[in-house]
Amino acid sequence: MTSQKQINLDLNEIAPWFDRGGTKMFAKDPSKDFVCIVNKTGTATINIKKICDPDLEGGFLWQLEWEIIFRSRFDGKSEGTAFFTEKELLDSFGLARCGSKKQDIKLQGFRNISGGKDIEVENKFFRSGRLLCIPHKGTGIRNEPNLSVYLFIDIRVQILKLLKADKKTRKKI
Repeated sequence: MTSQKQINLDLNEIAPWFDRGGTKMFAKDPSKDFVCIVNKTGTATINIKKICDPDLEGGFLWQLEWEIIFRSRFDGKSEGTAFFTEKELLDSFGLARCGSKKQDIKLQGFRNISGGKDIEVENKFFRSGRLLCIPHKGTGIRNEPNLSVYLFIDIRVQILKLLKADKKTRKKI
């Protein structure tokens, strides 16, 4: 398991939609086939793996499955699945650029209450700097079952390793 430094975030840096629990996320033991990102209490998980389908443009997408387990006054869990292109996956983790730019007029109203976003791909993610949110269906604001992830370097490195391993496999075929 990757060791994680405790991070002291200035409240001004955290957008209102970002949950502080996102600072406790880390990349679990790496695999060449998938990346698992979990929080220290085991109440939030993200699994990322490649899904092959010859009907898809390019022949594959990256599947991001997430789950939040409620251990308070709520029982149960919230879960979701989204399919990302390689470019969307890179950008969601702050490793490339795609999607709607911050100046997009559609986002203006939401930006006023959310503290702003650098980039968004609708129904998949939005990110501001190293603050990533994977939204549940709904408004995407705080107190909804959205998954927040602070993009520590080890998480970003694991995404790059996953993509690099995949490219090596594709070259052999």
